[in-house]
Amino acid sequence: MSLEIKGGILRKYRGDGAGVDIPDGVLAIDEYVFRGTNVHHVSIPGSVAVIGVYAFNSCKRLAGIEIPDSVSVIGDSAFSRCKNLLSAKVGGIIIQERAFMKCTDLRSVTLSNHVRVIGDEAFYGCQCLESIVIPDSVTQIGSGAFAGCGRLRTVTIGKGVRHIGEHAFAGCALTKLAIDPENPWFISNGEGFHGRPGIRDERESSFIIEDGVLKAYTGSGHIINIPPTADRIGVGAFYHNPRPTHVNIHSGVTSIGALAFCRCKNVLFINFTDSVTSIGRRAFAQCWHYRGISMPAHLRANWKEYFEQA
Repeated sequence: MSLEIKGGILRKYRGDGAGVDIPDGVLAIDEYVFRGTNVHHVSIPGSVAVIGVYAFNSCKRLAGIEIPDSVSVIGDSAFSRCKNLLSAKVGGIIIQERAFMKCTDLRSVTLSNHVRVIGDEAFYGCQCLESIVIPDSVTQIGSGAFAGCGRLRTVTIGKGVRHIGEHAFAGCALTKLAIDPENPWFISNGEGFHGRPGIRDERESSFIIEDGVLKAYTGSGHIINIPPTADRIGVGAFYHNPRPTHVNIHSGVTSIGALAFCRCKNVLFINFTDSVTSIGRRAFAQCWHYRGISMPAHLRANWKEYFEQA
């Protein structure tokens, strides 16, 4: 077995399908790395912040996965169609669309209290899933997130959920849907839910910042002004986010992590100043429509690393 790691990013895997222990210090698992391989066990260390799109797609021998809370983003279709996946302990902040779609044997999902966003169709077609607990930390459940989970009977939703997308539980066999009575946005009637009437505080920061590091963005805005409380943009902070078009980075920010804006397909402009002293590998890769990135002169020598493709 061999792992190719560049700039903290696990880029390639070559092996015979045995268990894989990803070494501590790896910051991200790149897109497609394990796709379609015969790996049956993977250990993900607490240093990993990004699991790329399709990273484990169609790994048909993978039986279980545990994702640490260090992860900011689980990419689109990262574990989709892992047909023998039985259990998933899911940490992190954002579970992107279709991340576990059609894991048809998935029976147990445990969501950490760090999860904020469950994306569109994230667990679509997980036909053996019978119950799910949405922790208080979750604020958004995407459209069709659990649609087509034909055996899903029991859903418990925490007090933090403020958005539930269309058809989130379509095609499920719900007999009990419970919402925390302290949830100010939704109320349950036992088998369904509806919005609560009345005025409530809608304010919530869309920026997840820990110890000065901007870890993730959960908002829907197109013009992004990095908050002054962030002095670093973390690994994969905006990974595969289609919303931003303009990003303004204030003069207090000193670093931009690997994959920070990777796959932000609609980004046009990113503005930052000489205060930035380091940029991680593939920070701006696959920003297909960008028109301008105001990069300080002292960082331009390594520009190929910042835009390097998969």
